[in-house]
Amino acid sequence: MLRGIAAVLVACVVGIPLLAGGAITEAGGSTSSSGAARGWDGSLCFVRFDPERLDEFMLNRCPASPMVGTMGALVAACETYDLNPALLVAMAGHETHFATAPGSSGTNNNNPFGLNSPGGDGNDYVTYAKVEDSYEDAARTVREKHMEGIGVKTLRELSATWTWGEEHFGEVNPAWASGVENIMKEIYAFCAPPLGEIGDLRERVIAIAKGELGKPYLFEDTAYPLDPAAHNCSTLVQYVTHQAGIIAADGTSVLPAPSQVQWAIFSKRGGAVRAVSYFDAAQRGIEPGDVVFFVGGLAQVGSQMPPAHVGIYVGDGVYIHAPRTGLPVMESRLSDRADLWGYGDLDCLAGGGGGL
Repeated sequence: MLRGIAAVLVACVVGIPLLAGGAITEAGGSTSSSGAARGWDGSLCFVRFDPERLDEFMLNRCPASPMVGTMGALVAACETYDLNPALLVAMAGHETHFATAPGSSGTNNNNPFGLNSPGGDGNDYVTYAKVEDSYEDAARTVREKHMEGIGVKTLRELSATWTWGEEHFGEVNPAWASGVENIMKEIYAFCAPPLGEIGDLRERVIAIAKGELGKPYLFEDTAYPLDPAAHNCSTLVQYVTHQAGIIAADGTSVLPAPSQVQWAIFSKRGGAVRAVSYFDAAQRGIEPGDVVFFVGGLAQVGSQMPPAHVGIYVGDGVYIHAPRTGLPVMESRLSDRADLWGYGDLDCLAGGGGGL
């Protein structure tokens, strides 16, 4: 991550307590002592972890670490700076074996992140009397110096912002990125709550979708992992369903964008219901949590095959969607649209599994 470490060596969830992003499928996922666990979805921004569970992870992973028993301070610092707590723990694990070995400077066991001191020349490192005193500085440094204004979205992009040798400045350090990523996966497998503790599938989908309200629209071709900070219509559906626990056995989304692919997957699984109006859909049994599809403006002028727009039905005639550039994720009424294409029955996705 810094000079000399090359040798030692990718929703935001809002509104659901202790919900760690991503998920596993019933087939072949990780498990923890509390049951089927949720997996890391690539998010670098804040995800709420139970500090006691993180402390259990630390105690099991490295009982000699001075970080054991301090995860409350780490989670609080990460929340302040909108940073994933698992990222800092994984950085500490990869760089200093959870603060039991010297950092990349070779001089400091107390700072588990090997961070440059403010205003330092690249060779100065902060020394802390207690390991928990380093957490706020670490979270602030990662967020302000290496993410904001740079547009970092993935762990590998973050790796490219650190100097690990002048000849490699600005390049991804694949060994560092992979090492940190592997520990983050361990953290999620151990710490995240089982799916049964956060309600049934439809309740999870609705709660997560509501947590995305107000986020900006971002139109771009999307590769997994998703950017949880902004969505287009189909990536919103992909993100929400993935966060709710609907993923394929290889860890990818069961409902990858765009909307035409998502409709095809529902069709293949026998869960695609054609309905030409909201009232038709209600008669055919649409339920909260189902995915609603629309012809969409682009399809109406022949520039894109329908369905060209998609959202998540949350009940009482209301759906959540990412409308278009300039409008955030919002609630709208199905009865206000004349271009409903149909809906996808969420039950057909409940077992995870492959896509097309």
